[in-house]
This record gives sequence, structure tokens and C-alpha cells, in this order.
Amino acid sequence: MTTRVEDETDGPDEIRDIADKLFKMKEGAQADLKALHDYLNEQPSTTPWFFNSITALLRALGREYRYLNIGYAKDGRLLAWACRNLLEINLYTQFSLRSEANAKAFADDQITDALDIFAAFKQWLMAGEPNATTPILDATLATMEQAKTKLGVTRTKYLRTEDIAKALDRLDEYKHFNKVSSKLIHPTAYSILV
Repeated sequence: MTTRVEDETDGPDEIRDIADKLFKMKEGAQADLKALHDYLNEQPSTTPWFFNSITALLRALGREYRYLNIGYAKDGRLLAWACRNLLEINLYTQFSLRSEANAKAFADDQITDALDIFAAFKQWLMAGEPNATTPILDATLATMEQAKTKLGVTRTKYLRTEDIAKALDRLDEYKHFNKVSSKLIHPTAYSILV
């Protein structure tokens, strides 16, 4: 059972027209985004870690906008996923641009995240088969630990998006939207049955 409350002045057609206009305006922003990315790629940099972070954030933003368009046209679940990811990219970008320490913490997180992913993968494999050997995975983890030491990364936990949102005084926005999008993205009773 679905209940809909509509404003007396805005029916479904008017709302769709407004959304269509917003998406058309966004297309210009996507061209600007690509132009900025391409421009930055041609510039010299004395801080490659910062350059790589900024251009990676721009690429992620472009990718999520593409998913947003596909979701808008075809699939509400993909639309919700892209919206959630765009919020997170916005938080990471704002956090990184706030200070050099924040930008470095975000850049360093790639090694912390990678270690977390591969360690979890190994734990998952070992839970299913406790006597298994994982020489390639062990070598990958050792190489990452060496890179972590070489880069001077001392954190053992990755930056949590919720903590970044809190540092930016955007925790309420993040928590509430994350709850809404989670219910639409993940297979829940609501997303499956409605």
C-alpha cells in the first residue's frame, strides 16, 4: 500500500518537469567538471599525493553523476545509490580542502582501506576453510604494510564518513540521508516489497 501526499500546486507532471530541468542544468556542470579535470591533468604538481586525491575525487564525482543519470532514467535504487555516493564524495572533498592535514589523512586512507579490504577477505576465506593457505594474499598484505611504513601512515583505522561529516558539522545531514538511501539501496523489506 502506497500513500502519496501531493501539494495542491505541484502534481506528478510538474514535479517531473522540475526534475528534468535540474538534470539538464547538471549536464553543463558535468562538462565543466571534465574540463577542470583535464586542465588539472596538464598542470605540474609539487604535491603528487594531493593532485592525485583531487583528480580522483573529480573522476569519482563524474562517475557518480553518470550513475545518477542512469538511475534517474531507469532505476530508483541506482538513483538513491548515486545520491548517497555524491553526498559522501562531497564530504570527502570538503574535508580534504579544509586543511593539508585532512587532505593527507584522506590520501593516506587508500592504504588503510586497502589493508582493511584484503585483511577482511583473508578472514572471510579462513572462516570458510580454516586450514587454507593464502600465499598471494599474505604477500599482498605484506607489500601493503611495507608501503604503509614507507609512507609514514600510522593510523590503523580508516576515516569513517560519519566522523568526517561530524568534523564538518554535517552529521545530521549525513545520518538522515544515509538512513533514507540505505533503505532504498539495500535489499530491505521496503525496497523489495514496495
